[in-house]
This record gives sequence, structure tokens and C-alpha cells, in this order.
Amino acid sequence: MSAPRGPRLSALLWMSMLAATLVAVPASAQFLDGARQVLNPFPRQNERTPRLLGMGKLTLADDGNNQMGIWDIAGNPLGIWEADSTSEAQVRPLLESANASQDLTIANAQENQTLAAHGAGLGYELFHRTPSGTAYGAYGTLNGFRVDRPYDADTGLEHAIIAPNVTVVLSGKMPYLAPAHMRWMGRAAFNHESVDLHYHQILTNPGGSYVGLPGDEQPPPDLFTPETYSISSTGIGLGVSYRFGRSLTLGINGDNVTAKVRGENTSVRHLSQTSENRPYWIGEGSAVGKLGSSFDYVVDGKLWRARNEERWNFTLAAGVQQEPLTGRGFKLQRTEDGSSLRGRLRWTKDALMLGAGVETRYGMVEVVGPRSDDLTSFNHFLNIVSVRQNADSLVLPDSVRSDAAGQRNVAYSGGATYRLGWRSALVAAEFHWDRQRHDQRSQGDGPEGSGWDVRGGLEVPCTKILTGRAGYLYRTDDFDSFTARNEYLSHTFTAGASLAHPGSRWQLDAGYAYTWSAPDYPDAYEGWSGRQQFAAQIAWVW
Repeated sequence: MSAPRGPRLSALLWMSMLAATLVAVPASAQFLDGARQVLNPFPRQNERTPRLLGMGKLTLADDGNNQMGIWDIAGNPLGIWEADSTSEAQVRPLLESANASQDLTIANAQENQTLAAHGAGLGYELFHRTPSGTAYGAYGTLNGFRVDRPYDADTGLEHAIIAPNVTVVLSGKMPYLAPAHMRWMGRAAFNHESVDLHYHQILTNPGGSYVGLPGDEQPPPDLFTPETYSISSTGIGLGVSYRFGRSLTLGINGDNVTAKVRGENTSVRHLSQTSENRPYWIGEGSAVGKLGSSFDYVVDGKLWRARNEERWNFTLAAGVQQEPLTGRGFKLQRTEDGSSLRGRLRWTKDALMLGAGVETRYGMVEVVGPRSDDLTSFNHFLNIVSVRQNADSLVLPDSVRSDAAGQRNVAYSGGATYRLGWRSALVAAEFHWDRQRHDQRSQGDGPEGSGWDVRGGLEVPCTKILTGRAGYLYRTDDFDSFTARNEYLSHTFTAGASLAHPGSRWQLDAGYAYTWSAPDYPDAYEGWSGRQQFAAQIAWVW
């Protein structure tokens, strides 16, 4: 594997590219985390906890949206009623931006922009809880992102993504069987995502080259690869839980989600389309409980599988009284298997709280190409086109190949918080370590990335209604242990505040983080990247 061309990609870019790869199915195999994309509207914990974002991006500290329950920790709606004792409405706006640059040439003041990204989002939760044990409501997000990266030396590629989703939930006690110990849950999810890919000329001026500035639009590299994607998914799920006692509550869920993926590349004279329906079958199991008077634990695991075919359709007008170039048929067979595990342990004693967490994720995607004797296959169509008169084989995409790709991720964390006697101030510190491994049959092992960080935060009540926060995060990353010159250091500074009048029904929390990253090796091009994130939450209870 080759070393990265520029500085480390920001988390905003990774999230946006995940959304793009969900719908882009090239000829070779790939890892696509589809089940997480269509079922988990909060992929990052700090979106639900702007308070902890302002305290150094903590993940283990106590917070209203970070309790020891399967809803806050694992996103399992079976725990909505136990997560709080009041009805509530939460609205969470989010703003992000990222930028990366390097010197255009060695010892040159001109810069080469390698990343320009910005996004905005709005998360929401609306739940009504009754004293009789019934809870119902809805949660979801509305996100929009734009990411610009170089496609080649002169062309930039823009990803524009809009992704709204909503999930409706109803939960209550199990009638007749064991209403004091058993609960049921039903949910329906509705998601839509649109992805637009635009090629444009990289704008160059005396200061350098800038991929994020608007340039003349360029045609796509070929007529077959889709430029726009539309993904609509609907799903239903059922779950039950049983409380054996204070020490153990078990829950099990089952979901079926069907994602309809449509890709299109059109112009005045041609139309290219791809289509597939991905039926995900997802199983989830959760356990939560309290051991003694000090220990709390949460464990949640998921398994999913999807198997489907992708179809293709193409037509090109050849001119007046000329036979058009057309074709349609089978493109590939796709199978996805995955699993995830998330666990959290917390020990509390007076003003001290210790916590630890673990997360693992595995995914395998296998693509099986068409048979050689399939006359409707995309491969057969490419073979015919390549020998057609006046055909330009340089703009044809690759043939579909059978392949398989796997992703294995693991992350550990540990930390402590302590409530000071001075004005009830809170201090916290955490350590995080993670590793990601990607293997592909046709390309071999790797890359394998790993990283660790230390983070800390402080919260001080300033007045009766105002609380201030600050934090810092130091991180080191090696994005591929198999090759050199992939090591980066980053520094993140955070700040936040909250407004809450004693006895009021509403509260405002806000957090801000700025990250600066640079290579941790001699870099003649002086590459760097920066990222800003702002998250807020307006909560109202009744």
C-alpha cells in the first residue's frame, strides 16, 4: 500500500465518504457498513452529548445522554423508557468544517489544498413517557455534507450528500405474560439519502491550487459510472426485554431493513443506470444491570446479513438513422455479513467514578461476478463495446471481478472523573486506543491503522445558571503499519457552556472543538489539516 498523498482525513470526511461508499458499488469487492448507516442515526457519541464535546470529547463521563443503559450506550430503543423518568424533546444542531493543505512544491510559498469539507446537521428526539410504563416518540437526523478532494492533478471531485431519516418507536409493558418484568418494543425506520458527484477544474491562482473553490465543470471520466445515487430504505423491528432483577435485564431485537440503491449517469444522448435492493436482516442482543452498590455494566451485540443482485441498464444514441447502443442485465451478486459488540463498565464511589469501554466491529463483503456465458452481463456488454467501430476503450470502466473485502476494528477506553469540593467542579481524564484492519483478496493484507489518545476536561459552575467547560485531546495515528510515512499527530482544543435556570424545564448546552493535525515524520511539503466542530442541544422536559 502506498503512503497517503496528503494530511490525515478528518472525521467529517470519513463520515461523508462512508455515506458515499454505501451506494457506490464498483466492480471489485469492498467493505460497506450498510446496517450501521441505515439503523444508527447517531454514529458519533458527541453529537448527543455537546456537554462532553466541550470537555475534551469525553465518552465515559456521566451525562444525561450518556447513562448506563442500552439506549444511551448502544442506541437500542428497548431502553427508552428506563433512560429517563420524564417526557422530553431534544433538538441538536451541528456544524462542521475541515481543510487540508500542503506546499505546492518544496521551498515554495504556494499551497496545494487537498481537502475542503463542510456540513450541517440537525438531530432530534421526542419521547413521551407515562407513569404506567408506556413510551413512544420519534428520533432521527437531517444531515447535509459537501466534500471536495482532488481526482487527478487538474480535476477535483465533489461529493454532495443529503441524508434525512426518522425512526418511530412504541414501547410498553408486556400484557398478560409478565407486565412487571417484561417489556416489548416496535419501531419503523424511514431513511433517504441522495449523493451527487461533480467533477470540476481545480482553481489555480498565484497563491496556489484550491480544490474547494468553484471551477469549470468537467465531464465524468466515463459514461457508465453513476454520478448521482438515491438510497431509500424502510425497516421494521420488534424487541422484547425481561428484567430478572436489579443485576440483570436482557433484551433481544430483530429488524428487517430494505435499502433501494439507484445510480444514474445521464446526458443529452445517453443514460446509464444501476439498481439493487439490499435486504438486511439484523439481530441484536443487550444486557444491562447493576452489581452491588457501585458497579454498572452494559453489553450490546449485533449481527447482520444482506444478499442481493445488482442490475444495469445503458443506452446511447448513435446519431440520426443509426442503431443506438443499448444493453441491460445482470452485473454482480453481493453478500454482506457483519457483527459488532459494545460494552461499558462503570464503578462509582462517592465523588470518584471510574469507567472502561470496548467496541469491536467486523464486516465482510463478497462480490461474485457474472458467468462467462451470460450474454446479459455487464462484462459481455463491455467486450462487445470495445470492438465496436469508433469505440474508445480508454473511457470504459473495468470489468466486474469476483472479490472479497473484510474490515476488523477494535477500540478500548478507560478513564476517571472526580467531583471537586470547590463549587462542585468536575475534572475528568480518559485514554483511548483503536485499531482498524482492512484486507482485500485481490490486493492483499492491509492497510492496518492504529492510534491512541489522551483527553481531559474540566467543568466549573460559574453562576447559578451558567456552567463553563474546557478540554484538550492529544492523539497519535499510524494509518498503515505496513508502510512508512503514515504517522500523524493531532491536538484538539475544546470549550463549552450550558444555560439552565434552577427549576426551569429547558436547558441549553453547547460545545466547540478545533483540531490541528500534521505529519509526525520529516515532510518537505509541510502538510497540515484542521477541523472545526460545533454541537448544541436544546432540551425541554415536561
